[in-house]
Amino acid sequence: MQIDKVIGERLRARRRHVGMSQAEMSDRLGLPLETLQAFEGGSKRMAPSALWQAAEVLGVSVIRFFQDGSADGDDPKEIQDMLRLFENLSHEEIMCVLNRIHALSSSVSNQFQPPPFNQIQ
Repeated sequence: MQIDKVIGERLRARRRHVGMSQAEMSDRLGLPLETLQAFEGGSKRMAPSALWQAAEVLGVSVIRFFQDGSADGDDPKEIQDMLRLFENLSHEEIMCVLNRIHALSSSVSNQFQPPPFNQIQ
């Protein structure tokens, strides 16, 4: 089912974000490594209790696996700091920062392409 794949992808992304290996995660959950791999691959459905436990191990709300973006303010401190700092910038300054980030990042998708700074109105 599609939701199992989405939850598995989010589980894997969060685990990687916190720097935890699959072996460590499966140990902390008391699951065989193969089961965690099946959860992350979306080929096996997680029981609600296993999903709850995974959220606790990863330090997020269980809602995180069902919502796009962040939930319950559980973004890393750096992201929260960046958002707070952005509030003090003008539109022109924000566009300049976004252009710089875009130039530095090789992983930015083609979906987000800010206009060149000289074209900002």
